[in-house]
Amino acid sequence: MNQNCWLKCSIIAPLSRTMIPDGGASIEMTVAAVKKIFSAYSGYQKGKLAESDQALREEVRRRARMVREHIETVHGIAHRKRLTDLRVTLNDVLVTCDSMEDDAKFSTSHTPGSAHSASSKISKKMLKNLVQHDLNTLKKLLEATREGNQMMVDIGEELGERELSKQSLEINRRMNGARNHFRERNMILDGFIKK
Repeated sequence: MNQNCWLKCSIIAPLSRTMIPDGGASIEMTVAAVKKIFSAYSGYQKGKLAESDQALREEVRRRARMVREHIETVHGIAHRKRLTDLRVTLNDVLVTCDSMEDDAKFSTSHTPGSAHSASSKISKKMLKNLVQHDLNTLKKLLEATREGNQMMVDIGEELGERELSKQSLEINRRMNGARNHFRERNMILDGFIKK
C-alpha cells in the first residue's frame, strides 16, 4: 500500500517506528509524537485542559470527516458501477464515521461552559495516560484515513468488488476500533482506567 498518497491538499508521511514512543516514554516525548500528527496539540498544559480537550475533539472530528469524504467518493463510484454489495459495506463505514464525529462533539467533557471534574486534580500519571491515549486514537484514525485513500486509488484501478468490500470492512473495523478507543477517554479523565 502506498503510504505517501495525497490526502486533500497535504501529504501524510508514514509514521516511523522511532517517532511513536512506547508506553514507557516521557510525557514530553509522547506530546512531541502527537504533535507530528496534530501540530496544534498542547498536551494539557497546566490550566489548558479545556482547550486541549476541545482541540483534540475537533481533530478527531476532522479526521473522521476525512475518512467519510473518501468513502463517499468511493460510494459514488460504486453506485455508478452498480456495485451493490460494496455500497452496503460502504454505508456501514459512513454510519461509523458519523457516530465517531458525534462522539467527539457530544462527549461529556466537551459541553460548553462546563469544567470536567478531572481538570483540577489531574495527576502526572493520569496526564501521561491521557496523552498516550490521544496518540493512539490519532494513530488509529490516521491508518483508517490511509486505507480510505488507498481504496479511492483501488476503485479507480478496477479492483474487484469482493476485494473492495474486504477493504471497506477493514476500514469499518478500524473506525469502530478508533471510536471505541476514543470513548475510553472520558473514563481516563474520570480516573476509572489505570493504564
